[in-house]
Amino acid sequence: MRNLKKITWEQYNHHVIDLASQLKDVKLDLIVGVARGGLAPATQLSHLLGCRNFGIYAAQKTVSDEVLVFDQKTEVRVTGSIFPNIKPKTILVVEDVMGYGDIFSLLDASLKEFYGEEVTIIYSTLYVDLDMLKNSPNARFAKDIKFVVNYKKSEDWIVFPWEKDPTEDKENADG
Repeated sequence: MRNLKKITWEQYNHHVIDLASQLKDVKLDLIVGVARGGLAPATQLSHLLGCRNFGIYAAQKTVSDEVLVFDQKTEVRVTGSIFPNIKPKTILVVEDVMGYGDIFSLLDASLKEFYGEEVTIIYSTLYVDLDMLKNSPNARFAKDIKFVVNYKKSEDWIVFPWEKDPTEDKENADG
């Protein structure tokens, strides 16, 4: 059973500010948030870093809001994207939690197809399981990823302040 790691608004804000401080010297032309979880930090980073160009990549590794039950074989479902018609040199991709890196791999191909191979893409996340990433087919992202917290995805399930607490339904059913 995984431990629920409930993140408060204060912790979340500190994490986004920490991530922004890692990127403060980078001139960004575009920020792309991975929907759903990456949209909140991507929006906040766009304000903190002064980058108004914003894109969305809708992709899912999990199939429900239940406490995560998936493995590396679970396929990513991409449901769409909105990329602005600009010519960026540097793109920041933002996700909330990362394990295997498969969403980043698919997004990397999509961004390069849309904007060209010469574009620089910086990948970021609030939480990453670096061991999981390093031992996945997408290990190439582990070297340069910007992140705030390295955690064990096999042990902890992150619950952000805007998410439904997965213990509420169980408590109501038991009570």
